[in-house]
Amino acid sequence: MEMPSRFLSSQPDIRGDAGVPDGRELKACCASLYEAGIVRYLLGESFHPGGLALTGRLGEALGLGPADVVLDVACGQGASACYLAKTFGCRVVGVDLSEASLHHARQRAVAEGVADRVRCLRGDAERIPASDGQFTTAVCECSLCLFPDKPAALRDVHRALRPLGRIGITDVALDPERLPAEWRGTLSRAACLGDARPASEYRRLLQDAGFTDLLVEDHAAALREMAQGIGKRILLAKIAQGLGKLDPGMLDLDEALRVVKAAGRLIDDGTITYVLLTGVRP
Repeated sequence: MEMPSRFLSSQPDIRGDAGVPDGRELKACCASLYEAGIVRYLLGESFHPGGLALTGRLGEALGLGPADVVLDVACGQGASACYLAKTFGCRVVGVDLSEASLHHARQRAVAEGVADRVRCLRGDAERIPASDGQFTTAVCECSLCLFPDKPAALRDVHRALRPLGRIGITDVALDPERLPAEWRGTLSRAACLGDARPASEYRRLLQDAGFTDLLVEDHAAALREMAQGIGKRILLAKIAQGLGKLDPGMLDLDEALRVVKAAGRLIDDGTITYVLLTGVRP
């Protein structure tokens, strides 16, 4: 189950002096990866397992309503931000590193009629462009695993929440010791694997950042369904490529399919799962 070097044939070298990816460059690399058209196609409408249905479950678990002002950390192209605004009537401020993704998010907010309730700002999760206590709630979907400095990001979310504010996270959870060594590099980080943590460690990180009343739900089925969907879309893309209708650019579809199949086996044996966590800022 090797994470192949050819999976992204033009993946840039972003290693620092010690051969370890620099945090700032790593975040930029992940952001640019998700901007790629072929990657957006493979991931589908929502870039995280469970799609908007799980976003809805997250909103319910947080008790969202019209009075809430929600921070969406690493909002991407705004699917969740717009969904939360429409479904729960709340206001949402999305923050993301990718200006290209933010452009799509702003267009989506207009198209879905929630531009008056959804704002999108460029910013780093570890230095959120917000004042202290600005938000009632914060959400972060399938992104905490990508942050090089998770404690710093959670501390800054804590700062941006008002007292009794709530945090909701959905993310890949795994035991790094059970992950094949070949899956621990830069690319596997971008695939939400290389720096994901066990659910117990996410709990500890939240506690260390000052959050209490922590609850955890397992949603492995959502991750399995997403992996199967990506596999099907890769097969369709390979057909289109064979017909000369698709140029996958930097993505090696054969290697991508092999990785998805290997990931499916890791999901089935319990090495990888997907969790929903909530907590409260005292």
